[in-house]
Amino acid sequence: MSNSYDVLVTGGNGQLGKAFKLLKKKYKIILLSKKKLDITKKNSTLKIITKYKPRIIINTAAYTDVVNSENNYKLAKSVNFTGVKNLTIICKKLDILLIHISTDYVFFGNKKSSYKENDKCIPKNNYGKSKLMAEKIIKNNLNKYFIIRVSWLFGYGKNNFVYKIINLLKKKQPLVVVDNEYSSPTSADDLVDIIDIIISRYNINKKLLYGLYHFNSLDRKISRYDFTILIQKIFKNKKIISSNIKKKNDISVFRPINTFLNTKKIYNEFNYKRKNFNFSLNKMIDYYLQNNIK
Repeated sequence: MSNSYDVLVTGGNGQLGKAFKLLKKKYKIILLSKKKLDITKKNSTLKIITKYKPRIIINTAAYTDVVNSENNYKLAKSVNFTGVKNLTIICKKLDILLIHISTDYVFFGNKKSSYKENDKCIPKNNYGKSKLMAEKIIKNNLNKYFIIRVSWLFGYGKNNFVYKIINLLKKKQPLVVVDNEYSSPTSADDLVDIIDIIISRYNINKKLLYGLYHFNSLDRKISRYDFTILIQKIFKNKKIISSNIKKKNDISVFRPINTFLNTKKIYNEFNYKRKNFNFSLNKMIDYYLQNNIK
């Protein structure tokens, strides 16, 4: 058996990284947690990547604490920029395709319509700044890359909006949710699906349009408040609990108002059929309940 791998996933123990387990039957794939692969350490990262010899690296490793990024920009920059810089240098040296997951927070958020890939980026917070720096280092140094911006990602972990709302509903606590922050949720499983298509095409040497793409699961803009109502309806169907949800008009100054991403480019380029969003959401809620995530 060859010692080389089809795919290496960084941040393999995160809410998105874990979703790539779905592809283990299809590809020879290795998921590495931060403990096993700290991308901020260039020499050890090179050593590990050289050991596994992947044809593709999917970078899901990130520091995503938006508020704490304001207090500790050094840490956010270390993971979100320096770590990506290290991967970029290694991918260029070893001729590896890099698929990097970025964020809607590279935008200021004052646009009323959806954001396209070529819209001007003006991050409103340090988290967005560090992620934009990573995008630039990739664009300026690699020819073979995919940067995929996502918004409101929910997956196999606690660090997402869906889990937090579910947890409050289970505790029968009243909810206070902002109603003037807009975007579109993204299921980790759906994101893995589109990346699976990219990998498949790359493996058969099919011509690919490398570059920057936007992706989300819901084809419309939705507020945090309305998203909470949607989550709550699924809970009502399961006869768990209903809750009084109150609107709150003020939001953190660190967060953009609207980051709804235009996804026509990726859906058209890869002929991707959008999944039923309620199915994707229901699947993740089932996961939280069946595994009693706390």
